[in-house]
Amino acid sequence: RDEMTIPGFPRHFATSMELGGVSRPLLVRSNDGRPTKVAGNPLHRESLGSADTFAHASILELCDPERAKTPTHQGDEKSWDELFAALKPKLAAARAQGGKGVAVLSGSTSSSVVSDLRAEFVKAFPQATWVDWEPATLDAMFEGTRMAYGQPMRPHYDLAQADVILGLDADLMGLFPEQQRLTRAWASRRDPGGKMSRFYAVECMFTATGSAADHRLALPSSQIESFALALEERLAGRAPKSSLSAQADKFLKALADDIKSREGRAVVIAGPQQPATVHAL
Repeated sequence: RDEMTIPGFPRHFATSMELGGVSRPLLVRSNDGRPTKVAGNPLHRESLGSADTFAHASILELCDPERAKTPTHQGDEKSWDELFAALKPKLAAARAQGGKGVAVLSGSTSSSVVSDLRAEFVKAFPQATWVDWEPATLDAMFEGTRMAYGQPMRPHYDLAQADVILGLDADLMGLFPEQQRLTRAWASRRDPGGKMSRFYAVECMFTATGSAADHRLALPSSQIESFALALEERLAGRAPKSSLSAQADKFLKALADDIKSREGRAVVIAGPQQPATVHAL
């Protein structure tokens, strides 16, 4: 609490949280120095005021009394001064060997500041190891784009410009990076009085996205890659060699015709859980 705090009057702070390395712009309300409400930032184009379930649930973590407040060593709490005092001689000794034996474990992040700090660290300790790890990752997406373009990237979709959208096991309105922005962009093209987009969902389980799709095909996750390969064959004007069911083949033909009729205004999105080969296709 500081001199700017008036008891009983809330204050709001613009901030962000990351999930799987993707940042979500937020606005947090604070009452008497305690966070009490998390919402989307209405002034940020990525959310325009919306927030997902993970952002809303983060209030429980912010108010968790068991949340770590200081560094720990072998279960004992330490001050930051103690941490730096212990690390300084160890890093000085490691520098002489180029950082050999030093490892940093970090969560995935899209922060340019952390990226610059990591580059400085690797430059100072070229033999050190820096590992990014998340329990649920976008590794398949990154590997797929590396296979297709030569370097790992994260696709940035503009569904407001798409006439035809295909989701391959991709829950765009649920567990998906940037789901707030994607949902709003998709909704902007759902005006019955205007030019509506058409959404095709091919998924292994029923999702919020599938329930809102114009056309939905239930397909085992293991067959999504075969479907993508067959679609590629159709779009190239060749007969698919896959062993899809009659229902799936009928769905595929209508989808391919729709995509070809909207050349340049169609988008295919693969879910993070699909293998890298599907993302590359």
